[in-house]
Amino acid sequence: MIHIICDTTACLSDEFVASHGNLHMIPLYISLGGGETVNDNSISTKEVFESYEATKIQPLTSQPSIGEWMQIFNSIPEKDSIIIITISKIVSGTVQTARVAAKQSKRKHIAVIDSHSTNGGMQILVEEALTMIEDGKDFDTIVAQLHENIANSITMFMPTDLKYLQRGGRIGKVASLVGSILQIRPILYLESDAIGILDKVRTTKRAMQKMKEKAMSRPIKRLHVATILADELGRQFQRELESELPDVTITHSEGSPVLGAHLGPQVVSLMLEWEHEDGTEEDTHVQ
Repeated sequence: MIHIICDTTACLSDEFVASHGNLHMIPLYISLGGGETVNDNSISTKEVFESYEATKIQPLTSQPSIGEWMQIFNSIPEKDSIIIITISKIVSGTVQTARVAAKQSKRKHIAVIDSHSTNGGMQILVEEALTMIEDGKDFDTIVAQLHENIANSITMFMPTDLKYLQRGGRIGKVASLVGSILQIRPILYLESDAIGILDKVRTTKRAMQKMKEKAMSRPIKRLHVATILADELGRQFQRELESELPDVTITHSEGSPVLGAHLGPQVVSLMLEWEHEDGTEEDTHVQ
């Protein structure tokens, strides 16, 4: 049997996880301003920002320990294969600890895959992996296909306040200052090794239009809208996309508290997989 392990920033529903016996979840953690450390899926994004407003201390996030990975590995029969799908290494060190744990486990068939995404992007990969398992695809074929899917995917997001990314060390102080003073709406995206800038515009409406234009620059296979305390804006964006892409299934969810701690509130993101093209290279997110 092939098992999938995914971290909780994918925001998979309890019902979905329970319906797949070969799907295992591992939590990330958030340390709040009051000193309390909680499991990512035991707190809401609203509660994270309420803590920040009360203490003025930005929440810190942490990845699962090697011991936690080993505990899950040990619950899976040695003869079975394991595919691990994690949040982007730009956001969390989860993929690094997973790789160390995988090496220490000395299992023959175990693969660690950096999704280069989070939330909806990870959901898409998990669903595709489970479908391939159900279709009888072998371990190597599934791993190769997931890497190809990632190469044809992009995660874009529009933060309204860059101070969270700046304080977390993920963008420079200058970029944060410019965004705050000029009220610029940057459209950012996750590269393999950094956060890239797709464009900079003046209004939220224009930023959403730019993300839509980028998404529709190629035929779309799967698409997900994720928000952080911006549900109505996300629903509006989803409706606009559905009106222009009637043949594409478009889903929506609230981003994980871990993602919220890094990006701040009032964030709209677009995570999608394009139809595959022959000869696609891995780093083709921005064209």
